Amino acid sequence: MLKKAGLLFASLLWLAPLGFSQYNKIDVAVSGGPFFSKDVQGNNVAQSTTVAGEGFLTLRYRFTAKSSAEFNYGRAGNSQIYSTAFDYRIQSKISEYSAAYVFSPIETRNLEVFLLGGIGGLKFNPYREFIQTIQEPVSGNSTTQLAFIYGGGVDYKIFSKIPFVSRVPFSSRFALRLQYRGFIYKAPSFDIPGIDTAARGHSAEPSVGLVFKF
Repeated sequence: MLKKAGLLFASLLWLAPLGFSQYNKIDVAVSGGPFFSKDVQGNNVAQSTTVAGEGFLTLRYRFTAKSSAEFNYGRAGNSQIYSTAFDYRIQSKISEYSAAYVFSPIETRNLEVFLLGGIGGLKFNPYREFIQTIQEPVSGNSTTQLAFIYGGGVDYKIFSKIPFVSRVPFSSRFALRLQYRGFIYKAPSFDIPGIDTAARGHSAEPSVGLVFKF
């Protein structure tokens, strides 16, 4: 598997200098950052979360000079805490599947500023549950919440400016990506009676990533 992946990546690097048309550019990014979720209340239940960290992959395809489409897959994990007659704490793994439209109003040889908006799904998969600090068998179900996504950021080709590093083949095709993404979705309850806030949740994710541009 690793050998095949290495051969594929080597082939892409070999094809990269051939380039694409002016409006047909692809980039692949690996990014990560903290995942903050706001506290919500509803139905006499207060719901809070622990801070998580998310890592995600992005494939972006440019179809005009300023417009692109991107697809993301990410993984994170946090604890959802429900304060009601009993205190529930549910640890879950989170998977992100999303797509977004990307608008790049400013682009120079080394810098690209972009804004994005899109839609996706956040799948919350519970794997550990506590009631009043006592671990219990997991009673909740996996749930996928529709999420609206917005954000923006900047790509900067910093590696082409670093002495010695700039001499490495394809260094000009690497960029550092700094971005912010926000997620709006219904706060999960894992189908457990009595803890659903029915509130709109929001998560914020500042991140840094490494991009390779074809």
